[in-house]
Amino acid sequence: MTEMQKSSVRTVVVLDADPSISKGISRLADSAGFSVVQLNTYANFLSWVSGERLKRASGPHAYCIVMDVSLINLMAEQTAPSPIRDIPRIYVGTTELPDDAVRVIGQPFCKFVSKPFSLAEMYVHLMAAFEAHEAQMRNVCRLSQYFEHLSEREYGVGALVAQGMTNQEVATKLGISIKTVKVHRANMMKKLELDSIADLIRLFDRFKKMRAGVLDLTASS
Repeated sequence: MTEMQKSSVRTVVVLDADPSISKGISRLADSAGFSVVQLNTYANFLSWVSGERLKRASGPHAYCIVMDVSLINLMAEQTAPSPIRDIPRIYVGTTELPDDAVRVIGQPFCKFVSKPFSLAEMYVHLMAAFEAHEAQMRNVCRLSQYFEHLSEREYGVGALVAQGMTNQEVATKLGISIKTVKVHRANMMKKLELDSIADLIRLFDRFKKMRAGVLDLTASS
């Protein structure tokens, strides 16, 4: 078991007007050691996201969202609040979740559980969701570590190169010589352990998306 798995605070957010869903998951929480947040409306959910800020800055937290399948369109990639786009979700309902709906959501972890469900079945899905989110957070840490050793100038040069700028254009943009650009660029490529500009572009794109909260963190960093 990793340090993150040992120390993660696990929370299930239940977004469903059916009180039996929250009660059942709360019973699981008592024995499995995770907490439950019950929210009855999407508006309440948005307020919780804004206030909670998912506690990422205060320590490792793993989340799972359990919600009614009727809200699936509200949680599409274009409309879901950016802080929760990488959080695993379990949709519950009386009808099967269409395959095209899963593609619209585009989430790294998305399950559908038919009502009524057994607590044993839900437990398996919740544990898998927590483990998936913990793995995502480990990827966040690894991706962040790539950039920790860059100087401000090295990062700036790398970001501009990743945008497609030439050395001359970077030099003009930053007001430095081409020779200085080349030195920073070489140091940056070495520190990031990159072999090509294509690798550089992919890595900076992933880092940018991670900071915006829209990154599919299941991909290798």
